[in-house]
Amino acid sequence: MLMSHSCTLINYKGKLGALQFTYLCQRKLEFWILEDAEKYIWSKDIYILPSLWDNRVQRAELFIVGMTGRGEVVLSEYCLVEPCYIYYFNLESRSFTRGQIQGLEVFKRTRVYTSLDYAENLKLM
Repeated sequence: MLMSHSCTLINYKGKLGALQFTYLCQRKLEFWILEDAEKYIWSKDIYILPSLWDNRVQRAELFIVGMTGRGEVVLSEYCLVEPCYIYYFNLESRSFTRGQIQGLEVFKRTRVYTSLDYAENLKLM
């Protein structure tokens, strides 16, 4: 397994996975899965993101946040721009959706750290 850029480790259906997102000539997502840990056997899939992706995302600098339980790769922007979006890429259907986050206009051009599965306990507030 050779990763040329930074990657994100994930749990994919109980197996170790690694995701790498590159967008030099074309935006692509490399997805590695450790099939056999004892024999160091990895499988690899490459997903070329659809051309519609470029029209919606344009020049946003994205990083991989992680993966949802439904098998969607979550991507976020490094820096808040207006409007602010979170992107979901479904590996099985090879489709993507985006969700707009509102109320962060005050933090425009600020570095963002996005996480999955975080819940705040409002009882402690």
